[in-house]
Amino acid sequence: MKRPQLLCVNAFMLAALALCPGQAALGAGSLTGVTGGRMTFETNLSLTDQNKTGPPFRSIVWLFNLNNIVLYTPAGSLVSPAYRKRISLNTTSGWLDLWDVTVGDSGAYTVDITTHTDQQLNGSTGLNVYERVSSVTVTPNTTELLEFSSSVRMSCQVSTGTSLSYLWMNGSSEITVSSDRVQVGDGGTTLTILNVTRYDQGPYTCNVSNPVSNDVGRPLTLTIGYGPERLAIIGPGPVYVIASVNSSDYGKYTCTAVNTLTDLSQAADHVVSLKENRCSAAIATTAAVMAACFVAVAAGVGVVVGVIARRVYKKSSYEITEL
Repeated sequence: MKRPQLLCVNAFMLAALALCPGQAALGAGSLTGVTGGRMTFETNLSLTDQNKTGPPFRSIVWLFNLNNIVLYTPAGSLVSPAYRKRISLNTTSGWLDLWDVTVGDSGAYTVDITTHTDQQLNGSTGLNVYERVSSVTVTPNTTELLEFSSSVRMSCQVSTGTSLSYLWMNGSSEITVSSDRVQVGDGGTTLTILNVTRYDQGPYTCNVSNPVSNDVGRPLTLTIGYGPERLAIIGPGPVYVIASVNSSDYGKYTCTAVNTLTDLSQAADHVVSLKENRCSAAIATTAAVMAACFVAVAAGVGVVVGVIARRVYKKSSYEITEL
């Protein structure tokens, strides 16, 4: 990680410290760290004109949110108990090293230095420490969805991470604008879709990030029940066969598809009639083919692959089911 730089600049000290006019006391902006990492606060002091026969500074004081971290004088150093074994101070440059940083180390850091000529140098900077993002998961509140009548709420969760930002994706498209039907809420942690359609299946992913890391959860694809639709008796498919056709077999045959998820069904009819001078084999073939039930690919999710064939003849009927 790039070391931050502290620049000491009181104008009346420029000659003694050989600093350039116009420099700020500290670099602009805050510093960024990762939990468990190391931060080094550097001064930019030139010691060309400093004391060459003794200690360069009479004292160095580092503060965190105006609380003591370390106080140095040529007679020795006093370190706050919270920072013992976590810091080191370079007494010739004023640099401060801080180890094993935590989110609690975020805040304002101030340095006050007294030179051997009793000149006062001071400056402050901010530090923001973040925990890395890990283990992103997307969880729906329900897995039983029906077209036009169900809604779903997906939650994005992480195992670790602080100061998080969330971005939802549907395939390769960002979900950035809420609508009457699609809503992002709870600080970006939830995605709600009202009255789902078959085109809302996803896949959905949640990208979680902060200034030091990012992670993406596994894609979630929704299963949405719909249909059946566009049922037709066209063959080939499940077939109801009359082995030996006679005049009593004419009538209307019905093929019914049932969706066990939506409880919807759709039927298709075909009337078989017998004509003179037609061989029974030909009639049998016609009955078999025309009683075939075919459901197109887009007919629905949850459709039972089976046939109910019904013949109506002289006010009587029977049903045969093939699965």
